[in-house]
Amino acid sequence: MSSSDWSACEALLCQLQPDPSTDPELFFLLAELRITYLTTRGLYSQALDSIEELSASLKEDGADVMQRIFMLIAKADLFRRLGRPERGFSIALRAASVAFKTRLMTCLFQAVGLLANILNSNGDHDAAMRLLSAVLPQVRLYSDPCQIVVLHCIY
Repeated sequence: MSSSDWSACEALLCQLQPDPSTDPELFFLLAELRITYLTTRGLYSQALDSIEELSASLKEDGADVMQRIFMLIAKADLFRRLGRPERGFSIALRAASVAFKTRLMTCLFQAVGLLANILNSNGDHDAAMRLLSAVLPQVRLYSDPCQIVVLHCIY
């Protein structure tokens, strides 16, 4: 992206500052967009601060479990990008565990894709392949074809 595109993104994000008094779903979506923007720009410390802040807010408000799982996945991915894959792996494993217990299959598939990505980046290609091979039949049963593409892109 060009610098003018990033400037436009930043200006839009400033205008769309989430306010806790707005609709909780809209608040979460805007906060999630800000985290994505910060991560994409490579502003990892700010992204981590935003994730921690949003996670605390979600816990305090007794938010939806799916939103909490998405924050775990975002945090795990951020640690992967920061070169701390062990920390990202344990967080992604926690996200997968919660998603499995609550039967949120979309979240489970994202967490498993991230786990495979981390294993692959650590050079454990066989374990990553076994993990994906084990989950792909379930992805086909529980998801639409777009979900399968997302899982492959994550890996």
